Amino acid sequence: MITREELYRLVWAMPVRRVAKQLGVSNVYVARICDALDVPKPGLGWWTRKRAGIDVGQPPLPPAKSGHPTSWARGRLAPMPIWQFTKPGHSSGVAGDGVHPLSEISGAIFAFGPPPPRGTCLVPRLPRAIDLTTSDRTFAQAIRFANRLFVELEERGHQVSVIAGRKGVRPAVDVWERPPTHVEGSEFPVRVPRWPTIATIGDVEIGLAIVENHVEREMQYIGNGEYRSVAALRRGRESEVAGISWMEWRMVPSGKLRLVAYSPAPSRPWRFHWQVNSRKGQVSDIVDDLEKAAKMLPCMHSAPTVFIQQTV
Repeated sequence: MITREELYRLVWAMPVRRVAKQLGVSNVYVARICDALDVPKPGLGWWTRKRAGIDVGQPPLPPAKSGHPTSWARGRLAPMPIWQFTKPGHSSGVAGDGVHPLSEISGAIFAFGPPPPRGTCLVPRLPRAIDLTTSDRTFAQAIRFANRLFVELEERGHQVSVIAGRKGVRPAVDVWERPPTHVEGSEFPVRVPRWPTIATIGDVEIGLAIVENHVEREMQYIGNGEYRSVAALRRGRESEVAGISWMEWRMVPSGKLRLVAYSPAPSRPWRFHWQVNSRKGQVSDIVDDLEKAAKMLPCMHSAPTVFIQQTV
């Protein structure tokens, strides 16, 4: 048996996944209990802001509503069924279309960074940005995907943070869409964030990096530091070349995103990849995969290198 006063103290003392574990129910059901007992709970990003040292408020427990339950217990011990007091269609207490603070803050950090030369990736000025490697053309799409991913993780009770002081845990990430045949080198010198983006699922930490795939393309120099696709120039879709010009194969962003999940422990390397698409439900599938991985990884007693390509 837990009273609404005890539940109020509990949900403001620890993340919902820990509350759910103590009560022996799911994260979703904790939110339903709070609704039924009219207990306010931390909103989207509350724990992230608190861990970042930002002053966060806590609403008081309102007086109990007449006719509503004032306590909860499992099964037949329940003093009153709570289903009739929960919100219809309630999932987890977090709006699915909400804005996660990490994506909101990172959007501002990248926007105020130095403007990149055409065809190269954005570089933020501050260290608290999420692990994101993208051109300015694909940046808005990348932020939207990151937001959906972080919201889904937090809805399921998993913390997502940009962890200060965690240097040296982010491995090199290959951004090639396919192995190059004309451009030398197998890896592009991608910016490695000062602090990694870490999702905590249960007791397992999983690093997250969002990268834009790159391809090799034959380009022609047209002056003023600008290159254009040779194929586009031949089709007459680009401006004419002025002055001295030449052609060369260059690495260019493809506009396609990929999520990389990796081990932040160098002694136990593993890595998973997902190609990002616009299919409805993909983010939910990805989080399902991450939860399955979090259950599997602690059972791996050796230190294997795992590479799994997921296209969902």
